[in-house]
Amino acid sequence: SAGDHAVGAVPCGLGARDTLRLEMGFLLSGQEFDPEENPRTPYEAGIDFAVKLDTEFVGRDALERQREEGVDEKLVGIELLDRGVPRHGYDVTSTEGHVIGSVTSGTMSPTLGDPIALGYLPVDDAEPGTRVGVVVRGSEKRAKVTTTPFVDR
Repeated sequence: SAGDHAVGAVPCGLGARDTLRLEMGFLLSGQEFDPEENPRTPYEAGIDFAVKLDTEFVGRDALERQREEGVDEKLVGIELLDRGVPRHGYDVTSTEGHVIGSVTSGTMSPTLGDPIALGYLPVDDAEPGTRVGVVVRGSEKRAKVTTTPFVDR
């Protein structure tokens, strides 16, 4: 019962946490970045607000260079226009069918009722509105790049 939990809160699982954080475009370690498998910089991940270059730290010069020169890829929101659920590791393709990136996180948004995802794409393909594809179980689904958060606060 609600009385068993702090302030009437009800426990929920990792699935609920994951869909809610994805709807907001929040990153998850091990999904959107991983020091071993998928190292990314704050500039690629779109969290450069967390970078303060006015102090000395390991990697500062590389980040300053990236801030000045830009990045090759960046994390974007992706909304599927066709039926299908994007999942981690699924290919993202150009309109010509070339693989240009991959999904880092994806789900069916319970709030929107639409399939959504995050993924890294080349900067030239990362503009909101750009048409892309997501390969779901061997079938290419129409999709478009969008801004995050997917839902209004």
